[in-house]
Amino acid sequence: MNQALDQHPLWLYANRLYGWAGVADACIALQDREGLNANTLIWACWLGRSGLLLVGSRLDAAEAALADWDAQVGALRGVRRAMRSRIAPVPEVWRKRVRGLVQDAELAAEQVSLALLADIAQPAPRVVDPLAREAALRANLAAVAKGRWPAELEVLLGAAQAL
Repeated sequence: MNQALDQHPLWLYANRLYGWAGVADACIALQDREGLNANTLIWACWLGRSGLLLVGSRLDAAEAALADWDAQVGALRGVRRAMRSRIAPVPEVWRKRVRGLVQDAELAAEQVSLALLADIAQPAPRVVDPLAREAALRANLAAVAKGRWPAELEVLLGAAQAL
């Protein structure tokens, strides 16, 4: 993990995927409404597109390993969201400045999460057949969603297939 976080392959993939039409909204909805971790969903897509199958024990280990860190990322997210609107008596320019700094810290923390997840993924069972990769992508997302399939996963699936 000597690689710069902003150049990490999973971070670069995450930015491409998250920038795809509808993916950001889908990830936020899956996170807020379904309690799913957006970074874990992106990791599952990356693994599937890389031909790696996310088996249950690996997912459980990843979630357990990152639980404390993810709680801190969630705390940063909560602070950022709480600062969306005016907070008296703080001048608006100061509120926006501090909110921007909190958002930068949240993104840096998410970079760490993704780098840690990428390290957990190695080695994993690899599939090379393109159809099997699509199946691995779908299976990985289903594993993260604990067998559920909320509609927003289709947005994520479609974008990951297109990248």
